[in-house]
Amino acid sequence: MSASPPPRPDWLSEVAYSNILNDKATPKRYRLGVLKALSACTSASDGKAAFLAYFAKVTLAPKPQNLRGDAMLGHLYFSGGFYKRVAELVGSGDEGDVEETFNVIKNEALPRRERKKALRKLERAMHGHPIRAKSPIWLYRNPSLVKDPTAILDSIDACLPWSLALPRPEGEFIHFAFPRTSVQDICRTPNCNDTGFDQLDIWNHGGKTLPPKVYPKSCGALSGLKEVVATSVTYEQRTFSLGRCVSASVT
Repeated sequence: MSASPPPRPDWLSEVAYSNILNDKATPKRYRLGVLKALSACTSASDGKAAFLAYFAKVTLAPKPQNLRGDAMLGHLYFSGGFYKRVAELVGSGDEGDVEETFNVIKNEALPRRERKKALRKLERAMHGHPIRAKSPIWLYRNPSLVKDPTAILDSIDACLPWSLALPRPEGEFIHFAFPRTSVQDICRTPNCNDTGFDQLDIWNHGGKTLPPKVYPKSCGALSGLKEVVATSVTYEQRTFSLGRCVSASVT
């Protein structure tokens, strides 16, 4: 007889509970184990501590996604976070300096040579470094590729942050596109530990995003996108031009 799942504590949402319980990328014994640890907690703060402590003690075997070698993967990075990452790598200045450089890159009214010079400055700072400081990185499958390979900065679908169900879907984002071959590690299905305790309410188990119920009407009918997690990719491994996405707004 299979073990019954521990009861859901009142402070844990039904969505978060279901996402853990039905997460096939995490072995059942660990799903039941972490739910048992959460059921003994009386608050969300205690639950978060228990969640982190539980997964710190176990090793989750990856559930690989066997992607074709010519498959493409995309990543969307909140612009403020990207500016901070570049500033950290430069080791001097601040995010404001990086933003000024990026403002030159995206300004189509400026001479192309000036924009390309600013782009090379950004590339020198990022060369050889992972896009994100922490791994794994979340990538979505089969991004729409740029129409003009010579573009300095490509315009990305304003509805993409909503399709990806990002925690903060409104704002400006930087977009990267990579071939599967540039990801040296395996690509695997995200699990509840990858998501982290704070994002369990907006995550969707199974490796496909679930757009929010409220999103811009201009986006029409949104469908989820398939995702994988992998070791963070270095900046120069991107295949196409950088992209810029200014998200659609619900207001």
